[in-house]
Amino acid sequence: MPSPWGIALHRDNIYVTDYWTHAVLHFKMKQQIRHVATFGRGRGSSDKQLNYPLGLTVSTDGDVFVADCDNHRIKILDPSLRFKRHVTHQSMKKPRDVKLTRDEMYVLCDDSPCVRVFSHAGEMTRSLVT
Repeated sequence: MPSPWGIALHRDNIYVTDYWTHAVLHFKMKQQIRHVATFGRGRGSSDKQLNYPLGLTVSTDGDVFVADCDNHRIKILDPSLRFKRHVTHQSMKKPRDVKLTRDEMYVLCDDSPCVRVFSHAGEMTRSLVT
């Protein structure tokens, strides 16, 4: 893991983004920490690729939300790191981090000092100027 960037925890799972390898790594915490899976097939824009992943978070049901910075989207993976879907919006420029509430997704974007707020389905509801 040459350039770890973000970390998220869910139950006995650890998820880490690696900026330079364009990947998300999944580890299990039992008596020892062990590597379970990796998502990312090199830098790119396909469903199986990331382009500089940064922050990430995990929903209560275990889905992993990844700020896929240079693809200008949030990539959603299941708990085993299988692709589920993307959230994209014309106002989502270079997302740096993502956090969730029960009903909303907060995305810190690089294009302006602004937090974009979306529903979990991907509809932008508002912007919070910082």
